[in-house]
Amino acid sequence: MTVQWLKDDAKRFGLRRIAGLRPPFGQPLAGCLHSVSADAAFSRTSAASEQAPSFQSGGKPPPSKISAGFSLVELLVATTVAMLMLTLLLTTFSGTLESWTTTAARSETFSEARAALHLLERELRHVAPKIESEGETLHDVITGLEAPVGGMDKALGFFCKVPHQGQPSTSAQSNICGVTYFLAPESSQVNAPHALFRRLIPSGDTFAMLSEAPTGFFADACLVDDLAEVVAQNVIDFQVRLRDSQLTPVAFPATPTSPTDAAFVEVKLKVISTRGAQSYFDPVVSAAQKDKVALQEAREFTLRHPLR
Repeated sequence: MTVQWLKDDAKRFGLRRIAGLRPPFGQPLAGCLHSVSADAAFSRTSAASEQAPSFQSGGKPPPSKISAGFSLVELLVATTVAMLMLTLLLTTFSGTLESWTTTAARSETFSEARAALHLLERELRHVAPKIESEGETLHDVITGLEAPVGGMDKALGFFCKVPHQGQPSTSAQSNICGVTYFLAPESSQVNAPHALFRRLIPSGDTFAMLSEAPTGFFADACLVDDLAEVVAQNVIDFQVRLRDSQLTPVAFPATPTSPTDAAFVEVKLKVISTRGAQSYFDPVVSAAQKDKVALQEAREFTLRHPLR
């Protein structure tokens, strides 16, 4: 009975080797049974300890091993650092974008001024020689209006050769046209920036105006109308000078029929950037502040072209 119970107990706890146990030679069966009983008891105790949950003192289960996360302070610090870096990045990007925009606008204004002087130089190459109108000889005259005329500060006028297809009117009588360059506000607003206008008078109108009033031709031709076009914006100064062969300044001829000793025409065009024009043409800004803005944002271009 006892041996059968041990075999059943051994099978129950996985000790199948006990079922075929034979007592060693010279050892009593009682000792073998005692050893088997001890092994079986130890096996039951081990199995029970593995199956039963372990508790700490006080009867509380041990804390579960959960992976540690970020604390609230760490999250706040990380968020603050990220916001500072983002602010620095946005500030740098905004400054770079503003600098690029300002530089592009300034470059566009300066390029426009160069193009205007290039157009003026090209037309000065085609200054008309002496022409006849109503029995009077019209010299290849260059006239500058120093005194303000009709709100204009300074102007340059001359006769040049323009092909028929290049004239604004189809009723062109010849290739001799009057051309004026003058400085005037772009609009009727008080703080409107000034611009350099070019007005090409068709040959038919040119000879008609000369026959009516030859003495005030260029003064009357400085008008902002459909024939006038803007060739340079944000202009703060437009100066015209005539010089002789020794580069000495000479006076402007009084009328288109007056001869002149001028050998060179000198044109100075001073423009300011779009950002600087907002302050420069503001009537509230003082003269000292305007000079400061012009010193930083303006640039002067000079053209000296021979007349003979």
